[in-house]
Amino acid sequence: MKFNIYNILLCILSLSISNKALACEKIKYKPTRTGNNIVRVTTTLTKANLKCGTPVTGNIRKKIIKAGLKTDQAGHLIARVLGGYGSVISNVVPMSESVNKGRYKTAENKVHNCLKNKGGWAHLDIRVKYKNKNLPKRPTSFIYKAKFEKCSDFTMEISNPS
Repeated sequence: MKFNIYNILLCILSLSISNKALACEKIKYKPTRTGNNIVRVTTTLTKANLKCGTPVTGNIRKKIIKAGLKTDQAGHLIARVLGGYGSVISNVVPMSESVNKGRYKTAENKVHNCLKNKGGWAHLDIRVKYKNKNLPKRPTSFIYKAKFEKCSDFTMEISNPS
């Protein structure tokens, strides 16, 4: 085989494409429903899943906001930075801004930092509670459990105030 500029560029391009494919691995997660509500999501993540998630799409955002308060945000159950999809309705729920950018984000960051800095795996088990009869599709709280191969496990109970 002759090594001309075309063959060299083709080789570089194919290596670049294969490295990108290896760098971002889509997550597999299992949502559990009771009626129309997501009550639990579980997944196991690795460093390869980080930052592979997607933003919440416009249609999903509209549906989620209708289910909650006008001031709510459409929050990922499995964070975008962890590989969670914003285009899948079973991964997005109404969350108050203070929760989405506060305690829930703190939990997500702990998982992200562990996987990014130490590797290994993280198993997430997120329970979603609904107790407001006036807003039956808006979670009132979350139990965020994370188990790690290389970091300390944690559980956070996070209230989603009205």
